[in-house]
Amino acid sequence: MDIGVKYCGGCNSRYDRVKFLQTIKKQYPFNYYNAKANVEYHILLVICGCFSCCVNLEGFRFKHKLIFVKEKNDYFNVVNILNKYACNNES
Repeated sequence: MDIGVKYCGGCNSRYDRVKFLQTIKKQYPFNYYNAKANVEYHILLVICGCFSCCVNLEGFRFKHKLIFVKEKNDYFNVVNILNKYACNNES
């Protein structure tokens, strides 16, 4: 499973976004990449620092799911989605 990770600019971060991703990576040992435009990932994980979620996603592509993280409590949403794909062995 290839997961592209796109961070917002971090101008108004309200939680530690890097720590958030490290926690996800420990639990789900998929292939994580710094997302690039015009590359398709199975999942695109957009880690925003606040609820504005003003990150530009023009040209970013995903095959299965686009996930927005706006606060650390979104962890449970991310886990539920990754569990679905881990259990289905979709790649």
